[in-house]
Amino acid sequence: MKKSLLDLYNSTLEEADSYRLVKSHLSDGRDFSDPVDVVAVGKAAAGMAAAALDGLGSPFQDGFLLTKYDHISPNLRRKLEGKFQLFEAAHPVPDRAGQAATDALKKWLNRPQSTGRSLLVLVSGGASSLLVSPSAPLTLDDLKKVNSALLASGLPIEQMNVLRKHLSSVKGGRMAQLAKKSYRRQKQLVMVDICAPQLPESEILSLVGSGPWVGDPSNCGDAEKILKQLKNHLHPEVAQRVAQALSETPSDSPCESTLVGSHRTLLRLARAQLGERHLEPEDWNPEITGEVSRLAHHFSSTALRLQQQGLSGVLVASGEPTVVLNDRPGRGGRCQELALHMARCLKDSQGITFLAGSSDGTDGPTDDAGALVNGSTWNKLCQIHGLERVERALAQHDSGTLLASLPGALITTGPTGQNLNDLFLLEVENIELSTP
Repeated sequence: MKKSLLDLYNSTLEEADSYRLVKSHLSDGRDFSDPVDVVAVGKAAAGMAAAALDGLGSPFQDGFLLTKYDHISPNLRRKLEGKFQLFEAAHPVPDRAGQAATDALKKWLNRPQSTGRSLLVLVSGGASSLLVSPSAPLTLDDLKKVNSALLASGLPIEQMNVLRKHLSSVKGGRMAQLAKKSYRRQKQLVMVDICAPQLPESEILSLVGSGPWVGDPSNCGDAEKILKQLKNHLHPEVAQRVAQALSETPSDSPCESTLVGSHRTLLRLARAQLGERHLEPEDWNPEITGEVSRLAHHFSSTALRLQQQGLSGVLVASGEPTVVLNDRPGRGGRCQELALHMARCLKDSQGITFLAGSSDGTDGPTDDAGALVNGSTWNKLCQIHGLERVERALAQHDSGTLLASLPGALITTGPTGQNLNDLFLLEVENIELSTP
């Protein structure tokens, strides 16, 4: 039996589990033989920390973990308690818990017992919001406003994190410089949640979590250009304090960094499960960036063209689309909004199904991971709510409210324990062959 798109999505996430990815890099035992402390920060921190605990064995000494609220499962909590100090904080907008945890981490790195040990750092997406240490004269409230403005701006994540690095006392390689005072060696394993194929790997690593342990190739001039794009989203007094807080970051780092998973991991795993069902025309780019409405037109036109050519199969893509938000967006995230745009583009078509789902289980500030739509979805929503209400909801970024009214449209997984961008599955069926 062929897998449904939902089954394919779920099984791909299981294969891309953060525990498996990190454990495979530590299984030979050659990385560390001396005493090792472990820091894990990000949405996938719990699974990565558990893998380090099992993979390191006796060299493991002590651990510190910071992740998003509710991202430590009961089983992992039991495994990690007593070995790791466990902290949870807010994402995507920072809070006081994140600031307190960051202060605690800075003290933890400079404990007397740390001297002479090695440090294993495990970083995944979400770390940028969780590590909170604004440079003066910025306050936490200022930082919240900056983050909210960035999230609403539609800027790609790589530009957001350039600004964040130059407004923090721990990002942009500064945490590695702090840890250098105690640790004789630092090694970092990174789960990448940024899709930027145009950038070299070293630069991408510097952007994940705003690169606390990676030398920064950007400078204050780069950050100032990004700040100018936010001028309409920030109060003038806040913008002034942001400009005053900007400072240069170290360009190199004493920490060695290795990529252990990215959106390309999702692509590889999904393709392998599809086998002969995998469909990838020459003009298909599986590494996705850009605004969701434009992506929907591209996806739908590709699917309709392939169907007209009599082809069947599943196209796979992964990446990080963008949404430009208004002042009061409704319920939903970029996957749900992309799915709703797709529903409109596929209206009245047959044999085409589209799934958009986050890999971490949370699409925007919601408990839903994404959505599943087809050619009948738009008309069903219009029957329930009326065309005017559906169009208004799409314009007001309220896709989740609409899709919640249609059973089976929203996808809910709960926290998955990993974070490798979003996964998009587009199934095309040959109508002539499927019709009796």
